[in-house]
Amino acid sequence: MLLWINGNARADVAVGRLPPTIEGHAYFIIAESLTNVFKHANANTAQVRAAVVGGALRLEMRDDGIGGARIEGSSGLVGLDDRAASLRGRLSVSRPPGGGTQISATLPLPTDN
Repeated sequence: MLLWINGNARADVAVGRLPPTIEGHAYFIIAESLTNVFKHANANTAQVRAAVVGGALRLEMRDDGIGGARIEGSSGLVGLDDRAASLRGRLSVSRPPGGGTQISATLPLPTDN
């Protein structure tokens, strides 16, 4: 899915329905990440990708803004990190080549035994 900050949006999601807890946490991680883009990044575009890879939901949010986001010292990102950890997942924040910020989250999916 590619989101244009200037109001145009295009969605392309290939992930089917997931357990409600995973969907809820994914929703809040994406929503807070995009809120941070609007509030702080001074970005022109933001991208959101979601895919199921190796038994986990992999989320990637990337913008072309000013960068500088980090988990330490940011209550919003600490909350996202806590949300991912509550599902035994992980969250990372990085600066991709070319600028901006990338937030990645991996949320393990339950296994059927």
